[in-house]
Amino acid sequence: MSKMRRILRSCSSGILSLCNIKNYISAIIVMNIIDAVLTWYWVTEGIAEELNPIMDYALQESPLLFFASKITLTTLGCILLWKADRFRSAARICAAALVGVYIAIMVSHGSIAVNVF
Repeated sequence: MSKMRRILRSCSSGILSLCNIKNYISAIIVMNIIDAVLTWYWVTEGIAEELNPIMDYALQESPLLFFASKITLTTLGCILLWKADRFRSAARICAAALVGVYIAIMVSHGSIAVNVF
């Protein structure tokens, strides 16, 4: 095997190891917590509104209910993805899509922060 092939194989296996379900789930949970804190701040300051009607209801009732609901529901979803052993590639695709959605949400929060500050 040529030296170039060994280098490419080494690089691709390193990149693929980042794409495992554990890393996706960790990213989802971290971004969910950031999203919860920033959403709570923007809404309580009157800067933005919660677009999810279920989370909006929870936030209107109490911040504790909002945080508990958001973190619990996301964690339960992540547990389902983790336990989906029989559908490993489908779970990985779903987790990657969720990371993409949360990245878009983080960009949205960044856009709000740039406009406010």
